[in-house]
Amino acid sequence: MRPLALLCVLVTVSVSRAHPQLTDLVELINKANSTWTAGQNFYNIDISYVKGLCGTILNGPKLPEVVHSTDGIKLPASFDARQQWPNCPTIQQIRDQGSCGSCWAFGAAEAISDRLCIHTSGKISLEISAEDLLSCCEECGMG
Repeated sequence: MRPLALLCVLVTVSVSRAHPQLTDLVELINKANSTWTAGQNFYNIDISYVKGLCGTILNGPKLPEVVHSTDGIKLPASFDARQQWPNCPTIQQIRDQGSCGSCWAFGAAEAISDRLCIHTSGKISLEISAEDLLSCCEECGMG
């Protein structure tokens, strides 16, 4: 039984450490000299911390399932909101929520920003703040 326990500990430690392939991938991406720099997120972090950022409580209350009919709906072959509304710069932005389980706040703030710009045909372009919607603290319920 002891060898099995030792094997489990070793596997857990090795999985939680950065993989050499990831480091190689980061270096390869950065050699391309793109408009952004790749990096390694959550280096040497316990997996339970990362799970907490997913913003869900396991075995929590369930929402009712809703099924919508898609009969008769014709979708375009492709669609790019950046091209549809080029006067709305917020549509092109990708915000960084950092290490806070706040995806819901960022999604809401980004959608409000985009819809405000679309509704006014680009006359109003504001970055609605996700920070105004949340407080990142452990006692507050994961963002």
